[in-house]
Order: sequence, then structure tokens, then C-alpha cells
Amino acid sequence: IPGAGKELGESGCKAVMMSPYSSFFRESFWGGVPVSLWALATFAFLAYRAGTLVWRGKPTRAETTFLLAATALPVLMTVIYFFLSVAKVGSTCKVCVGIYISSAIVFAGALMAHQRNPAGYEDQPPNGKYAAWFGEGVAFVVVLTLTYLIATPSGDPKAALTGCGTLVSGDDPAS
Repeated sequence: IPGAGKELGESGCKAVMMSPYSSFFRESFWGGVPVSLWALATFAFLAYRAGTLVWRGKPTRAETTFLLAATALPVLMTVIYFFLSVAKVGSTCKVCVGIYISSAIVFAGALMAHQRNPAGYEDQPPNGKYAAWFGEGVAFVVVLTLTYLIATPSGDPKAALTGCGTLVSGDDPAS
């Protein structure tokens, strides 16, 4: 794994990152699209929504309801990926566990903001506002995914059959 230090071989991170659950579309794109990329986009969106509410002050009950629902997605994915990590891969990754903990903290923060919001249900947004907020979240994921795919090296099938040449140095800089 490029850029990985020697500690990666001793941890569960290598097994998790090399598992078929770590990325999608591996056959179509070099390395596939990592699930962690979508997690990054989701957390960026949640930070944006929470930052917007803090900046404006006095969020509506509808806004905190949406934020609470949006933070449930990382919690759901945490449950799914923790199960896959333990039951299918047989090991866990320190970084993944950090993401699992972050998911719980973000959800707890959204729950506290929602419970402490004194606004009533009379300030519900006009129809379509939930869809617009959801669309913003989807846009975060789509833009980051497209940016990643544009920067992904294209796999040349002819080069794959002939090999990639010789190493300039056979020494492993991580050891």
C-alpha cells in the first residue's frame, strides 16, 4: 500500500484496507472508489451543516431534526462496517475504530443540539427544504467522488500484461 509505514503490516489496517469491503468499482477504476472517501464527504457535509447552524444561531427544530437524521447515516455504516471488519475480515483497523467513535460523537452532538433546541414544530421548513438539504449532502459525495476519479491513474491493460518496469531502488524506505 503506497505510503504505508511498517506498522501497517502489524495492524489490522492492512487486512481491512485490502479486503473487498474497503472500496467499490475495483474492476472499473484503478484501486476502486474507497468507502473512506464517501465517509470523508459525509463528515465534511455534516461539519458544513453544523457550522451553518452555529454561525446563524438559533437553528429551527426542522434543521436540528435533519442534522440528527443525517448523522444517523454514519452510525448505521459504523454498525455495518464494524460487523464486516470483525465477522468477515477478522481484524479491525485503528483508523476505522476512530471513525466509528467519531460517528458516535457526531450523532451524540446532533442529539444534544436537537434536544436542547427550544424551537417548536411550528417553524417547520417549507416543502422541499429537506430535499434541498439532502441534495447538498449528495453533492458533497458526488463532487468529491468525481474529483477523485479524475485524479485516479488510468490503468493501461497493455502495461499490466508487460509489467511496470524495474524499481529504481529495491530498498523499502519504511523499514
